[in-house]
Amino acid sequence: MIRLFVNNQSNMKNYNKKNCNFYYKISSEDNKDNVEIYIGQSCGKQLQNEILSAQKEVLIISPYVDMCKLYDLINLHDKGINVHIAFSKPYNRGHEEEILRKLIIQEKHIDEIKYNQKLNKLKKNRNMAFCSLILGIAIIILSVVAMFNTYSLNLYFLASLPFFIGLRYLIKKKESLNKLPIYYYTYKERIKFKYFWEYNNNRFIHSKIYIIDRRVAYLGSINFTYNGFNSNFETRVRITHQDQIENLVDFVNNIFNDHSNFNGHQIDYLGKDVHGEVLY
Repeated sequence: MIRLFVNNQSNMKNYNKKNCNFYYKISSEDNKDNVEIYIGQSCGKQLQNEILSAQKEVLIISPYVDMCKLYDLINLHDKGINVHIAFSKPYNRGHEEEILRKLIIQEKHIDEIKYNQKLNKLKKNRNMAFCSLILGIAIIILSVVAMFNTYSLNLYFLASLPFFIGLRYLIKKKESLNKLPIYYYTYKERIKFKYFWEYNNNRFIHSKIYIIDRRVAYLGSINFTYNGFNSNFETRVRITHQDQIENLVDFVNNIFNDHSNFNGHQIDYLGKDVHGEVLY
């Protein structure tokens, strides 16, 4: 059984027993500065529509995120919308690497100097191997000719030992040359994000804040996940008071820029961890 208590008893009519939800709105005289409170399922439908209709900017702080909602942000970014998101852990821990791979772009580069050095060494090794092959063929032919001369056969057999030792060295040399690193990697963010991959001074970021185009903001319990927006029983507060929205924008930007109280990820370390690097 769900019970909601409000200070003004006349507002109890806003509790819908059939749908188990609650709605309350406070408006200014000019109806420009509103505060709307909604409790129930499908809390995120209006929020979803406003995010997808953004024209300039979307700022999000949510402890959890899933792939479904992440694609919405990537699509907005591809349309030229300024998107920022700060989160702690993906909703599904098993999808953590998948989400981070989507957020981090890995760029592979060739070190031209090391590449040319490696190429020259491989060519030199190949030429030595070719000469060794010719020498080996000559030794085999001479050994066949000397088959009926035991003394000569033993002599050529002994002479062939350095050849096989040298051949083995060339093979190992090629293997080591093939493992010479010639690639290096750089990383960049697909969209601007801050990933709290560990507790920040005993602080776990559990706030849910959504700001769209600096004209409307949502606060409450809605995680940036499909279930949070559609099926979970959640609470959200929608405000359009411009002064307070500007204050919220500053607050969110401070979290993004504060690297002492809110440590974020290191893009190179995180990118290497989720993408991996082949160096040769």
